[in-house]
Amino acid sequence: MIFTYNDMRKEIGQYLIDISKLVFGGVVLGTIFNIGDIPKSTLLLLGVLATLIFAIWGFLLIKDK
Repeated sequence: MIFTYNDMRKEIGQYLIDISKLVFGGVVLGTIFNIGDIPKSTLLLLGVLATLIFAIWGFLLIKDK
């Protein structure tokens, strides 16, 4: 099977959206279980920021031109 540029772009976009879901889940579990010495507010801020970056990047790659 030959992948075109559009197919690969959409696959990478979907992968980035999956990464954003995993980051969000990790942030939720990290705040619930208080893992590490990082304050909850810092963890939430960085986690939400990373989630948004990965999700927006993924949606931009999936979007048809």
